[in-house]
Amino acid sequence: RRLGEHGAAPGVGGRLRRPIVQPEGQLPLALPHDDAGGTVPDLDAGEGAGTLVGTQHVRLDAGTFSARHYRRGDGPRARHVWISDRVPLWGLARFRGPTVEMSLVAMGTGAVSRVTGEPVPFDPASLR
Repeated sequence: RRLGEHGAAPGVGGRLRRPIVQPEGQLPLALPHDDAGGTVPDLDAGEGAGTLVGTQHVRLDAGTFSARHYRRGDGPRARHVWISDRVPLWGLARFRGPTVEMSLVAMGTGAVSRVTGEPVPFDPASLR
């Protein structure tokens, strides 16, 4: 579940008011963003995504996407990210890390937020 507003083409960054995700059965997490301008980070830029492995077609519940596959780290602690221009905001189609895996299950419009509880700050170190 995600609460936020964006005004950009899919996968091109944009403006976000307050990004919050809430995994089922857990507290909502306030994701980091640029407080000054509300911009969405570009996962393809800098060291955030890691080393480009190549472009692949990934089949997900939300469909099949052409995505750039990045790897950060090696061995069993490696983290993999697949980024597609067809996915809104960060373009994140799939993520696989040592303890968590997530992938896009659907995209659409007209969603109603069901975030409950006060968001807590997200700690990226928790994914390591």
